[in-house]
Amino acid sequence: MNVAYEWNQTSGYDWRRSTDARQYHRQQSVDAGMPQIQLSELADLEAQMGRYEGEHRNLIEKIKSVYVLEDEVAVWEFLNTHRRLAPVLVLAEPHLRRCFGDAVLSLRSNSDEHGWEMLYTFVQWPGSPEQAMQALDAFDDEWWLANSYPAGSNLTFTYRLT
Repeated sequence: MNVAYEWNQTSGYDWRRSTDARQYHRQQSVDAGMPQIQLSELADLEAQMGRYEGEHRNLIEKIKSVYVLEDEVAVWEFLNTHRRLAPVLVLAEPHLRRCFGDAVLSLRSNSDEHGWEMLYTFVQWPGSPEQAMQALDAFDDEWWLANSYPAGSNLTFTYRLT
């Protein structure tokens, strides 16, 4: 015997009654002193920018004293555009010296036809390619792999045989 059951499936909400108008309720209280605090933080902005620029110039001077700049204007422009690289280059120098000894370090800026920019750090290596690869692997393991994040993909350490 087939019995048809009348069963209405509902969400349980009674749609027949009217809904109350939604009212705006402030979620957070606003402190009247907040804009003044923000302005006071920005009041020192010019001085902060001046200090930042001075620190960057000092890093560039340190880089010039350690690395040979193959095209000084191009490298300077690259380091001004990618300011996060200057501290990385300064910090990398003692580790490069530990792995490569007194080899000459040089910098070269390069960009390809698609606009991809790269700064190359070359170690002028007088020994064999195998020795250079071992020293580069040691540099990678000792320091570069753990500290490469700030440089992004704009900095490469490699060698040139002399």
